[in-house]
Amino acid sequence: MKSLYKLTLVSLLLAALFLAFPAPVYAQGPDDDGQVIFGGSYTLNDGQSLNGDLAIIGGTAVIREGATVNGSVVVTGGSIEVAGEVNGDVVGVGGTINLSDTAVVNGNLISVGANIARAEGAVVNGDVVNGAPGSYSFDLPRNTLQNPVLSAWKSGMRSIGDFLWSSFQVLALAALAALVVLFMPNVTARVTHAISAQTLVSGAMGLLTLIVAPALVLLLAITLVLSPLAILGILALITALVFGWVALGYEVGNRLAAALKVQWAPAVNAGLGTLLTSLVAGLFGLIPCVGWIVGFLGAVVGLGAVITTRFGTQAVSVPTPPTAVVAPAPIPAPEPPAGSGEDAQI
Repeated sequence: MKSLYKLTLVSLLLAALFLAFPAPVYAQGPDDDGQVIFGGSYTLNDGQSLNGDLAIIGGTAVIREGATVNGSVVVTGGSIEVAGEVNGDVVGVGGTINLSDTAVVNGNLISVGANIARAEGAVVNGDVVNGAPGSYSFDLPRNTLQNPVLSAWKSGMRSIGDFLWSSFQVLALAALAALVVLFMPNVTARVTHAISAQTLVSGAMGLLTLIVAPALVLLLAITLVLSPLAILGILALITALVFGWVALGYEVGNRLAAALKVQWAPAVNAGLGTLLTSLVAGLFGLIPCVGWIVGFLGAVVGLGAVITTRFGTQAVSVPTPPTAVVAPAPIPAPEPPAGSGEDAQI
């Protein structure tokens, strides 16, 4: 049983990883909108360009000579080799940055605990900063199309693509919820019970985790020796968020089944509840400025429930209110039999 739990938990880690970050890919041409590489590799070859930011989290990237990045490059706990041109900042938070003699950085070179190897011919047209900068902003250049019809068509196609990708993520998360409950019903039930029984405590614990965990991960990433632990910390945080969202959806599915007075399988409750929860959070997210609060609160409560139950391995104890002690009613004295006493007549 323990091996099954470990295997399922590893599967959950991988699923959370692929749902939260795009898969590592190679350059796709000049229409890219940026890349996030988590634990993988990325190569921008000669003649290729990336119109957007490039983020490397625990992975490796190579910008070859003749390649161009029209954005900023951020490395966290990974490594990057730049031989081409970067039209933005190059930021290293832990990890390694190698600038060859053909590298050109048309922005700032910022190091926060990163190891920078800069060749003599490397050109940095901005400032070289060691340590966290006070404030700087990324300038994200974008190529604008002169033809308005073609621009509208391209915008519409991107909207359709974003909608399809969002739909795939919601369906994949619902399927993941069904699998998690199918293989770990008791573990998920403990987290769900913590959500319903200790909502405020779970929310406070989740909010505290979101405040402390990023600072701890950043501290580990700055230390080169402990940078792999930063990757594990990021992965654990993502898994806890996904697991908490699944448990929240499971609770919603259980209450939906109770409201409809039907009995579904636990996996069906989890899948349907997670699908409904994700759709509702997505619809509220369309509201400007305040729409994100609904999804944020749900994620915080779910995360706190996962932390308080140690990923569902411990059940939360809910104190029961003391029962009032009712004093027994006094027993009435028996009445004297008829005909006795001073007034009795013989």
